[in-house]
Amino acid sequence: MTHLIPKTITIISLCFMLTPQVYGQSIPRSGNWDTTFTAYMYMHDKKIYAPWIQPMGVRFMSETDLKQLPFSPAGSKAKTEEDVSSCVVSEEKQRLNVLTWRMICKESDGRESETKTKVTMTETEIQSSSVIRDNSPIGSLGPDGMKTEFLMKRVGDCEKITDEK
Repeated sequence: MTHLIPKTITIISLCFMLTPQVYGQSIPRSGNWDTTFTAYMYMHDKKIYAPWIQPMGVRFMSETDLKQLPFSPAGSKAKTEEDVSSCVVSEEKQRLNVLTWRMICKESDGRESETKTKVTMTETEIQSSSVIRDNSPIGSLGPDGMKTEFLMKRVGDCEKITDEK
C-alpha cells in the first residue's frame, strides 16, 4: 500500500512533459520557466487533504527543450508502464490548447489506479492537473483520490547561462 503513493507521485512527476500534439494553437516560448509541483495527499488520521508543495525552481528552456518533454496520453502511458503492468488510455480530447485524457493501470497483483489528466498550455504558462484514484481496500490515496498539479510560468527572456571557467 505505501509503495503505491510514492510510485504514483513519481509517475505523475515523470509524466509532466509536452509534445507537439498538446501545443494546439499556442507553442510555449523559450525562456526562463518557474515550475511548482503540488500534491494534495490524504491524511488518514485527520481525514483531511493536505498540500505538499514542491517548488522546482527557475530554469532556462529552449523551444527544443519544450518540444522534447513528452507530456501527452501516449507519453504518460509509456512512462507509467515502466512501473506497472499495463495501462489503457481513453477519453482523449483536445480543444485548442487544452488536452484531457483518462488512464487506467493494472499492477501484477491486481490493484488498479485511474488517472484523469488535464493540460492547458499557452505561450507563457503550462498547467497540468491530475486526479488519481486507486481500488485498494482502504483507499490509500483517500476517498476522493489524490490530486496533483504542475504549474509552469515563463518568467523571462534570459538566455541560457553557461559556466565559464
